[in-house]
Amino acid sequence: MGRFGPGRLRAELLSKMIVELETKIMEVDSRRRALCKAEESEVMVEVVNAEAYYVDEMLTAVGGNYMAQRDYLMINEGVYQEIARATSHLGRGSSCYPSGLGPTRYDN
Repeated sequence: MGRFGPGRLRAELLSKMIVELETKIMEVDSRRRALCKAEESEVMVEVVNAEAYYVDEMLTAVGGNYMAQRDYLMINEGVYQEIARATSHLGRGSSCYPSGLGPTRYDN
Protein backbone atom coordinates (compact mmCIF):
# COMPACT_ATOMS: atom_id res chain seq x y z
CA MET A 1 0.00 0.00 0.00
CA GLY A 2 2.98 2.33 0.49
CA ARG A 3 2.33 5.99 1.11
CA PHE A 4 -1.41 5.65 0.61
CA GLY A 5 -2.18 2.81 2.99
CA PRO A 6 -5.35 2.48 5.08
CA GLY A 7 -3.73 4.26 8.05
CA ARG A 8 -2.95 7.31 5.97
CA LEU A 9 -6.47 7.41 4.49
CA ARG A 10 -7.99 7.14 7.96
CA ALA A 11 -5.77 9.96 9.21
CA GLU A 12 -6.76 12.16 6.27
CA LEU A 13 -10.43 11.33 6.79
CA LEU A 14 -10.14 12.03 10.51
CA SER A 15 -8.34 15.31 9.82
CA LYS A 16 -11.05 16.34 7.34
CA MET A 17 -13.79 15.44 9.85
CA ILE A 18 -12.07 17.49 12.57
CA VAL A 19 -11.88 20.52 10.27
CA GLU A 20 -15.57 20.14 9.36
CA LEU A 21 -16.52 19.78 13.03
CA GLU A 22 -14.53 22.87 14.01
CA THR A 23 -16.15 24.80 11.15
CA LYS A 24 -19.63 23.75 12.32
CA ILE A 25 -18.77 24.71 15.90
CA MET A 26 -17.65 28.15 14.73
CA GLU A 27 -20.88 28.58 12.72
CA VAL A 28 -23.05 27.59 15.70
CA ASP A 29 -21.07 29.88 18.01
CA SER A 30 -21.47 32.75 15.55
CA ARG A 31 -25.23 32.17 15.37
CA ARG A 32 -25.41 31.96 19.16
CA ARG A 33 -23.58 35.27 19.55
CA ALA A 34 -25.88 36.95 17.03
CA LEU A 35 -28.92 35.62 18.86
CA CYS A 36 -27.56 36.80 22.22
CA LYS A 37 -26.90 40.27 20.80
CA ALA A 38 -30.41 40.42 19.37
CA GLU A 39 -31.90 39.35 22.71
CA GLU A 40 -29.68 41.84 24.55
CA SER A 41 -30.85 44.61 22.23
CA GLU A 42 -34.49 43.69 22.86
CA VAL A 43 -33.91 43.76 26.61
CA MET A 44 -32.19 47.14 26.35
CA VAL A 45 -35.16 48.54 24.43
CA GLU A 46 -37.52 47.21 27.11
CA VAL A 47 -35.41 48.82 29.86
CA VAL A 48 -35.34 52.18 28.05
CA ASN A 49 -39.10 52.02 27.50
CA ALA A 50 -39.66 51.23 31.19
CA GLU A 51 -37.45 54.13 32.24
CA ALA A 52 -39.26 56.48 29.87
CA TYR A 53 -42.58 55.36 31.31
CA TYR A 54 -41.25 55.89 34.87
CA VAL A 55 -40.02 59.41 34.06
CA ASP A 56 -43.29 60.29 32.32
CA GLU A 57 -45.37 58.98 35.23
CA MET A 58 -43.20 60.86 37.71
CA LEU A 59 -43.55 64.10 35.75
CA THR A 60 -47.33 63.63 35.81
CA ALA A 61 -47.22 62.96 39.57
CA VAL A 62 -45.43 66.27 40.24
CA GLY A 63 -47.93 68.17 38.11
CA GLY A 64 -45.61 68.66 35.16
CA ASN A 65 -43.08 70.55 37.29
CA TYR A 66 -39.82 69.65 35.58
CA MET A 67 -37.67 71.28 38.29
CA ALA A 68 -39.34 69.24 41.04
CA GLN A 69 -38.78 66.09 39.02
CA ARG A 70 -35.15 67.02 38.35
CA ASP A 71 -34.52 67.74 42.04
CA TYR A 72 -36.12 64.45 43.06
CA LEU A 73 -34.04 62.48 40.55
CA MET A 74 -30.83 64.24 41.58
CA ILE A 75 -31.52 63.58 45.27
CA ASN A 76 -32.53 59.98 44.59
CA GLU A 77 -29.41 59.30 42.50
CA GLY A 78 -27.11 60.93 45.06
CA VAL A 79 -25.95 63.75 42.79
CA TYR A 80 -26.15 66.43 45.49
CA GLN A 81 -24.28 64.21 47.95
CA GLU A 82 -21.58 63.62 45.35
CA ILE A 83 -21.26 67.36 44.67
CA ALA A 84 -20.98 68.01 48.41
CA ARG A 85 -18.30 65.35 48.76
CA ALA A 86 -16.36 66.65 45.74
CA THR A 87 -16.42 70.25 46.97
CA SER A 88 -16.11 69.64 50.71
CA HIS A 89 -12.42 70.57 50.70
CA LEU A 90 -13.25 74.07 49.40
CA GLY A 91 -14.66 75.16 52.75
CA ARG A 92 -11.37 74.39 54.48
CA GLY A 93 -9.35 77.16 52.90
CA SER A 94 -8.10 75.23 49.89
CA SER A 95 -8.92 75.99 46.28
CA CYS A 96 -10.19 73.93 43.41
CA TYR A 97 -7.62 75.69 41.21
CA PRO A 98 -4.01 74.59 40.91
CA SER A 99 -1.64 76.80 42.84
CA GLY A 100 -1.42 80.28 41.28
CA LEU A 101 -3.88 79.58 38.45
CA GLY A 102 -7.23 80.49 40.01
CA PRO A 103 -8.96 83.85 40.14
CA THR A 104 -7.50 86.33 42.57
CA ARG A 105 -9.14 89.10 44.57
CA TYR A 106 -7.71 91.53 41.99
CA ASP A 107 -9.58 89.95 39.04
CA ASN A 108 -12.53 91.92 37.72
